[in-house]
Amino acid sequence: MRTSFIPIIAFVTIIGALGYIFISEPSNNANRDSIKSKIKSMPNFRIQALVETSSGSMGIMSDTTIRATGKPTVVNFFASWCQPCLAEHPLLMEMALNNQIQVFGIAWNDNSEAIQAWIAKHGNPFFLVGIDNESIAGIEWGIAGIPETFFLDKKGNVQFVHIGPLSRETMQNGLQAIKATTPENP
Repeated sequence: MRTSFIPIIAFVTIIGALGYIFISEPSNNANRDSIKSKIKSMPNFRIQALVETSSGSMGIMSDTTIRATGKPTVVNFFASWCQPCLAEHPLLMEMALNNQIQVFGIAWNDNSEAIQAWIAKHGNPFFLVGIDNESIAGIEWGIAGIPETFFLDKKGNVQFVHIGPLSRETMQNGLQAIKATTPENP
């Protein structure tokens, strides 16, 4: 009689463990933004830039390029095929007017021809655009998707991360985190 309870106990134990995993998983995802905001420093990366050098070769965008500005920086991951990226684009154009910061773009899973056409049509808020068609920078930065925007202080420390399209409120929160003001409130 005892041996007939062993399969039932094993079954209940397995169901309980699976239930715990599936029930606790959403709370881990809900904390994703706060986990990402704990990234301390800009990762090391090196990708092709959307510029030609005087020798005709393509330029490079890297963590060194961004740190060299000596200013608080906004790094925005976007793509020409991304509708939410288009929705936030006017805010990036507005940030580009702020002489306290530098705005960099990283075109994720896109190609230079599509990005050049997109920028020609919608305007270029970026000091420099990197082309991340192989997700090299995306992996290094740990992005969850696009758009995703990182606000860094002048030392390259990540102070604020926003996943999804920027709103005026999230833009202001990010700028405040890096001690910059919006162009309307210098």
